[in-house]
Formats: sequence, structure tokens, C-alpha cells
Amino acid sequence: MPAFHVIGMGPGGKDYILPAALKVIEQAEVLFGVEKLITPFTGPENSRRGFLFTGSLEQFLDKLDYHRRSRRAAVLVSGDPGFYSLLGAIRRRFPPGEYEVVPGLAAYQLACARIGLPWQEYRLISVHGRPLEKLDSLADSDEGVIILTDRRNHPARIGEYLDKRGWNDRTVWICENISGPHEKIEEYRIRDLYRLKEGTLCLMIISPACGE
Repeated sequence: MPAFHVIGMGPGGKDYILPAALKVIEQAEVLFGVEKLITPFTGPENSRRGFLFTGSLEQFLDKLDYHRRSRRAAVLVSGDPGFYSLLGAIRRRFPPGEYEVVPGLAAYQLACARIGLPWQEYRLISVHGRPLEKLDSLADSDEGVIILTDRRNHPARIGEYLDKRGWNDRTVWICENISGPHEKIEEYRIRDLYRLKEGTLCLMIISPACGE
């Protein structure tokens, strides 16, 4: 049985999809993922079939397991597969020898590049669908941090949470739609984030306590 592929599609802009990813997609017969990722490659002009990520995670993986047995299959995920993606669930379901991973550019990597910021010593944390208490481990930390947000845990709410923990004077970059046509990166102090409207979906990059 040939291995299926898990492909990182980068931060969203087509210019940031790796050539290696596009090559594997061209060779695939069935694609799995959310609509915005698979639709450009499963139109009526080609023979590839697409399966949307619908229903439960287990149902999705069952469908993948069924079709990958007879066809060259690929799962498309946003960003890099190793950073808060379906790869964790795939690894729990399938032995490593049954799939291959094609890495992609994570949105935070491109955002840091836009700012001109080395990120190797920043902590990576997601509060996307997770409680803000995930940030409590940072309470006494002076290090920088990169935070994935969602519409509930948005920058204003996170800023208020961190302001109460003494992070009020740190620099924070709010990075929206990275690589997209409406990309926007703005710099604030944490104490000023309350001014932002609620519901903004973005990355937050927070400087170390000692500065950038």
C-alpha cells in the first residue's frame, strides 16, 4: 500500500506553497482537507476528487483510510503540518511508515520575516479553541511568545489577560491575513490592545521583556 501524503500549504498565498507540495498534489488522485485548500485542485478541468473535512475527526480519518488504500491520496493542511494541524491525529491513527509529510511555511514564520525578527527563542502557543489559562505558564517568563488566536480569544481579550500579569509594556505585533491580499501588521503595547475590536483572527507576536 503506497504512503499517503500530508502537505503543508503555507500561510495562504499561492506564492508561498512549496514546489515540492505542488508536485505531490499533481500526482495525487484524491485530496482531503477544507474547501479553500482543495478546491483550486479539484475543479471540473481535472480528474482529482476532493473530500471535504466534514463530520467528526474520526469519520474524516475513516474516509481517508478507505480511499488511500486504492488511490494516491494527499491531505492538505494550512501552514506547516507540524504546527497545530491534523498531523497529530493522523500520527495517532496511522503508523509513520504509512504517510509522508511535505512541510510548509507557517504563517508566524512569514510574519516574523516581514518584521525582520528572528524567532528561534520565541515560545509558540495556541489559544485557538483552547482556554486562556494556557498562557499561565508565561506568568513569570521574560521570553518572547507567538500566539495563535481565534474569534473568542482575540487580541483585546488576550491583552487584558496579560496586562493583569504584568506584561503591559511589552511590544506586540498584530498580524492579520499573512500572505493574503489584505495582509496587515500593526505594532502596539499590550496595555493598548483593549482598543482593538473583538473577533479579530490573527497572530500575536510579543517581544521579550528585555525588548526586541
